[in-house]
Amino acid sequence: MRKRYLTNLDYLKGLAIIGVVAIHTLGTEYPLNNDFLYTMYINTINLSAFSVPFFIFISGLVLTYNYGDIKMNYKEFIRKRFLAILIPYLIWSFIYIIYNTVEIEKTFDINPISIIRKLITGNAEFHLYYIVLIIQFYLIFPFILKYFLKFKEQHTNLLFLIFFFNLLIIFAYYYQFDYLSEKILKKVFIFWIFYFVFGMIMGYNIDNNKYQISDRSLKYFIFLFLITFVSLDISYFSNGLQDKNIFWLRPQTLIYATLSIIIAFKFSNELKITDNLKLPAQLLKKFGQNSFGIYLSHALFLSISSRSFDMLHIDNHSFYYNFLLFSVVLITSLIFVIIISRLPFGRFLVGNTYRKNLNP
Repeated sequence: MRKRYLTNLDYLKGLAIIGVVAIHTLGTEYPLNNDFLYTMYINTINLSAFSVPFFIFISGLVLTYNYGDIKMNYKEFIRKRFLAILIPYLIWSFIYIIYNTVEIEKTFDINPISIIRKLITGNAEFHLYYIVLIIQFYLIFPFILKYFLKFKEQHTNLLFLIFFFNLLIIFAYYYQFDYLSEKILKKVFIFWIFYFVFGMIMGYNIDNNKYQISDRSLKYFIFLFLITFVSLDISYFSNGLQDKNIFWLRPQTLIYATLSIIIAFKFSNELKITDNLKLPAQLLKKFGQNSFGIYLSHALFLSISSRSFDMLHIDNHSFYYNFLLFSVVLITSLIFVIIISRLPFGRFLVGNTYRKNLNP
């Protein structure tokens, strides 16, 4: 029997993809000569740190919601997941490889060994690491689910255990092994496992879990959220992270993203769409429905837009540069995905934008 479509997840995915685009556009040029603007940009980027954890949480939720109460055929499961995500990933990887080689590097010298390495590691473009990451979760999900169902009476204890385990390994990296590149470690599923399991627990008995979160006071969560957000800024400036490549793998990010998930999930389930909210809600939902295609394509529009701005001599240290870039990239990516999705075989480039309960 087909399960009902979880509409509220479109809003969460909409928030997540807006956060992803914000990080990649607002972080392109910092106005170092203006302390106020520099601090504002850092705050905006830190505020968007919920984005990738949101996607991983939604993946765990949706997979468990769809497969938690049925007998799973591993080969069929992997085949469906790979068809949905691997073909668009490969196509976009080749697009970025060709674009960066011909347009950016101004050469036609394409090394086959380099191409294979980039496809395996997700290095065809900076944001494609997420696809390599989520494929790992697809591969291990059936095995995790098997033991997850055995201990279904202990899900709360399991969640706390995995939270502290994740916190421990992030602490170890943050304070002892920060000389290792986060670009490599952020592709390893173990650093993100808590968000995925959190999603699995929410998806297993979603109606009951929604009510449990609804019973909690929003003021309490917001208070903790604000404290954690301030700690993100403190960790960034006091520890000199602007001189390191550490963004996702911070203990503060784990706590901040977890609270963000709870608050956003609570809001999305209790949201009442009034006339004043109808247009923003529809737009947010549209971003969520097309989030996979936007994620894959936005880096291309980021490069094209920033180069166009340079040609127009728009000051990249000005107040409006990054916010204009953010708006242009977000909107053009959405329009592109909507158009492509309506073409024959468009799903192979931007995914099936209206598929039921799958994640981007």
